[in-house]
Amino acid sequence: MTSYNFKKMNRKSNGYTLIEVLVATALIGFALLGTGFLIAFGIQSVEGSNRVTVATGLVQQGLDTMKGNRIEAYRMMGPNTTRTVSCAVPDVLTNNPFQQRRVWDCNMHQQIPGAVSTWAIVDGVAQITIDWSQNRGGESGNDEERRRITMEIQL
Repeated sequence: MTSYNFKKMNRKSNGYTLIEVLVATALIGFALLGTGFLIAFGIQSVEGSNRVTVATGLVQQGLDTMKGNRIEAYRMMGPNTTRTVSCAVPDVLTNNPFQQRRVWDCNMHQQIPGAVSTWAIVDGVAQITIDWSQNRGGESGNDEERRRITMEIQL
């Protein structure tokens, strides 16, 4: 069995002081905190980009519907009507423009909650706008940014 003589040990030869450990812990903590903020910002950017992509696809789909049925397109105009109504639609879709618009509105609300759309036709040009707010993650929770996608097509 080995025995140690604690009186002869050099106090500076092994280990770290408490101050060194605290400074290292603080530096690592700040680095991890910064990394966490970067990850959160990246996730919000991806979600925002996803909503823009979804909105662009929905607008294009709506314009295609209007162009495919030019006579009935005038009956599809106006703001969306399904804000809080259940979006249960029948399995068999009809050529009814109101039914097509309702299905489109339901898809929009499922994919972009809180969005508002407007369909218009001016001088033979169909226009669809989707408007929504996107939380940017401020401390107060009220740091919102308004987003809008508008596209047009000649009927």
